[in-house]
Amino acid sequence: MKTMILGLGNTILSDDGVGIYVVREIERIMNTKCPTLTIKEASLGGFNFIDLLTGFDRAVIIDAIHTKSGKPGEFYELDPAALKPSVRLSSLHGIDFATACEMAKQMSVPFPKEIKIFVMEVEDEFTFGEKCTPKVAAAIFKMATSIIDELKSGNWI
Repeated sequence: MKTMILGLGNTILSDDGVGIYVVREIERIMNTKCPTLTIKEASLGGFNFIDLLTGFDRAVIIDAIHTKSGKPGEFYELDPAALKPSVRLSSLHGIDFATACEMAKQMSVPFPKEIKIFVMEVEDEFTFGEKCTPKVAAAIFKMATSIIDELKSGNWI
């Protein structure tokens, strides 16, 4: 089973880069090459998800999230089935993850059948800066180890 671990974000927008920082930490902790595992970073979204994930059996997506009740540094797993594709598209640049997954399915693209999404609550994803806020930065290692443990227990890695 080919697995992709994909960290999303923008490392020059403070906490928005947390997905990338977490995959870097996962790669550092694992410190091993596995022929069935690919770890990548991406600052792209939308239609590019199809390109990035084509040919993989499983995908792990790691990203930032900012909710009204969330506390910076908290992280959790989202259910991909809860994400609903857009019914109207104004542009291919505005495609969200759920819509990209649905498009891949409709086009019969060899897309991951199993997807896990992990997100971390962030405090500031708009300020230009190459560092995360303190609470988010302090949670990166813990999130990385938690994801590794989860993937190992489910025989994903």
